[in-house]
Amino acid sequence: MLSFPPLSLCQDLVSFEDVAVFFSVEEWALLDSEQKALYREVMLENKRNIASLAIYLRFSC
Repeated sequence: MLSFPPLSLCQDLVSFEDVAVFFSVEEWALLDSEQKALYREVMLENKRNIASLAIYLRFSC
């Protein structure tokens, strides 16, 4: 049986900006290279997840 997400899920969509973390220039300068690499990895994963959900919800809502 095909299941669809609840209507509230379709109404409460989020954008990448809703889940992204942004650093000021000063904050970014305080990060070491490992922290910057982790930030990049997490942001790319968030972007992939949002894109994946967008595709799923496009066909489900």
